[in-house]
Amino acid sequence: MNYERFRFLQSEWPAFYGIVQEVEESVIDNPGNALYKMKQLAELLVKEVVERSTNRKWDLNFKLLLDEALNKGFMPVRFIQKIEEIRTASIQAFQTLDVDSLQVLSLYEAVFEWMAWFVSKFGERHYKDYLDGLHINDRVVLLESLLEVKYDADELRETVAVQEADS
Repeated sequence: MNYERFRFLQSEWPAFYGIVQEVEESVIDNPGNALYKMKQLAELLVKEVVERSTNRKWDLNFKLLLDEALNKGFMPVRFIQKIEEIRTASIQAFQTLDVDSLQVLSLYEAVFEWMAWFVSKFGERHYKDYLDGLHINDRVVLLESLLEVKYDADELRETVAVQEADS
């Protein structure tokens, strides 16, 4: 695997970076561990997104945080669907001790998109220093995430401007 793929997380998001490194190191040779680490990453991601979106700490269990993220629109629905898929696969793997390596590899691809979206939305843009070192496909995902977040912010500003003009 490309161990430099997630380097853009290292300086600003070391907790994410540490988990992602473990996912990368085990996705081929130990897909069960990679699946467990992806579940751990998903839990941390959802908690961070909800806390940053509400500007407060949350002590809810993961399912309630995920519901909050979904109900309030804090995360794209496609991410929540992948998170649910990871949770289901993780539970199944634990119960049956059988891991679908191809499914784990497929789920792993979602991890980069999550992290690209997260740093685009909440980061300080340190990732720009790493764009040249990324594979072209990863660079596109990161830039698309930045554009998606920018579009959402522009749309929100327009809505606020209309509401202020009406009042």
